[in-house]
Amino acid sequence: MGPLAAALAELVTRLAPDVLFVPWFADGHADHGACTRGLARAGLPSGLEVWGYETWTPLPANRIVDITGVVEAKEAALAAHETAYLAFDIGATLGLSRYRSVHGLMGRGYAEAFLAAPLARYLELATDAEAAGAQARGRSRRQPPVGIPLFTLCPIFARRPAVAR
Repeated sequence: MGPLAAALAELVTRLAPDVLFVPWFADGHADHGACTRGLARAGLPSGLEVWGYETWTPLPANRIVDITGVVEAKEAALAAHETAYLAFDIGATLGLSRYRSVHGLMGRGYAEAFLAAPLARYLELATDAEAAGAQARGRSRRQPPVGIPLFTLCPIFARRPAVAR
């Protein structure tokens, strides 16, 4: 078990969350992919619910949450990532949240999309996606270097949010 997996195991044990929010496994950023590999190695309960969220890459959503009341806080949190803020227009991610509001909010406000599953199923989906990607590329995907700083991964521990119906 590496340092990221150990840190995740310790946090989940200490905080006992109902849900673990992480960047989804195919988000397209090396640090975010490392988070899924850390989950796989952490020895967490297979039934722990994981909600993957989109940052760089849209996901096949099975949960939509109304974030209209906190969209300013999301914008401020995104702006705190100075390198991302310099690399692209933060408004584009808010545009994705506007688009997501079409599903469940009738296009009113802002919504966040998630891919939610028990940990065992979430990791199975991640493995299947990785295998399909490697097959499509005709080669195995290189793993990012070890030693990714823990603060870049930011899993969020929480109680289950209300889902838009």
